[in-house]
Amino acid sequence: MLNSYYHLIDMPHRYAFVPVLLLLFVSSVLGQTNYYADVQPILYKHCIGCHRPNEIGPFSLLTFDDANKRGSMLAQVTSARYMPPFHADTTFQRYQNERQLSDADIATIADWVATGKRKGRPKNGTEWKTMLADNAVFPQPDFVLKMPDTLYIAANTQDQYRLIVWPLNNDTAIYIRGIELIPTATKQAHHCRIMLDTTHLYRNQHLLAIDSIPDNAQIQTDLADAFFKGWAPGNTATYYPEGAAKRIPPHTDLILNMHYSATATAATDQPEVRLYVSSAPPKKEVKTLVLDERNISNLPFIVPADQVTTFVMRSQPTPFPLIMLTVQPHAHALLRSVRAYIITPAGNLVPLLKINKWDFKWQQTYAFRTPLTLPKGSVIYAEFTYDNTSKNYANPYFPPRTAQFGWRTYDEMCNLIMEYIEE
Repeated sequence: MLNSYYHLIDMPHRYAFVPVLLLLFVSSVLGQTNYYADVQPILYKHCIGCHRPNEIGPFSLLTFDDANKRGSMLAQVTSARYMPPFHADTTFQRYQNERQLSDADIATIADWVATGKRKGRPKNGTEWKTMLADNAVFPQPDFVLKMPDTLYIAANTQDQYRLIVWPLNNDTAIYIRGIELIPTATKQAHHCRIMLDTTHLYRNQHLLAIDSIPDNAQIQTDLADAFFKGWAPGNTATYYPEGAAKRIPPHTDLILNMHYSATATAATDQPEVRLYVSSAPPKKEVKTLVLDERNISNLPFIVPADQVTTFVMRSQPTPFPLIMLTVQPHAHALLRSVRAYIITPAGNLVPLLKINKWDFKWQQTYAFRTPLTLPKGSVIYAEFTYDNTSKNYANPYFPPRTAQFGWRTYDEMCNLIMEYIEE
């Protein structure tokens, strides 16, 4: 057991694992580590957001039997810190929805496997459903919008786009305290933008196959909100602080701007949107601020082949004091790293986000552990570094090809999406 840890690290760093190894030794001697008392709380806190039925994880980890048959794999992927996936650097900024395991958590799972995967007894004799209810792990949505019919995704060498239009038939405004999008075609879904339309002119675009969204949509009208919420692979529910919510105007059609990657295998999708509704108008309305390719200082946005290129985005000074709630970067396969921060009028640097190793398969909305209060005149900066060389294992082209802005999976994007309230 100890040799497997030393196999992962170089000799000069072995002493860094002494606390973990000591925990393993003590718990093994005592023989007390079991699933219900020790392992289940870790899995429920960090893993079952994805690893439960009808979620993005390829298997469930809700029960003892689920974890027992995958015990060795759990020990391996957690000790290597491959799972749970969380790519933000927590020495730069801290977040409410961190999924990182502590050294003690990793040692507990490893010891449970090494000492025979003891089952133990459920808390108070109850099973997992009761534990979920007791701990309120997942709030129940107030409304679930789910397509009554499935959307067919053809086997195709080109990316595919659909608009899914849901008339909400709401006579009054709806205030959203949380939102989650769940596609069922998780291998094909590239990203989704949730948009709001009060003109109802998009209804005849429902499920139509078009080349690009929204640029080629055959409608010339302004949306009530062109970026109400975004989803990309790996993203989970976003919940807003008490007293804050997003507003959906009366008589709104909610539109899913769905983008599917090229696929060799035909598939179907039946996405659903879960809405968590505030019972009363909020004290503060949550709004969205997006930096994109138009905010790049060193244009043009072209990523040359065989080069590593960094682009810097800069916002206009904020016109009023604000409180930043979340941040979400979005790009495609060539991105290598992200660093985003704010410079206040006094010259202070406020960290937003740092990702040292980008993974397109795990993009997330990061909710700040403590919302960030920013004075009027603050400027947001973001540095996106792209690796368009053959050393980038995620590069879609070998040999590499020059890339530029586009919606397709093989194109590139440069987005930083933030949600805030006015102070």
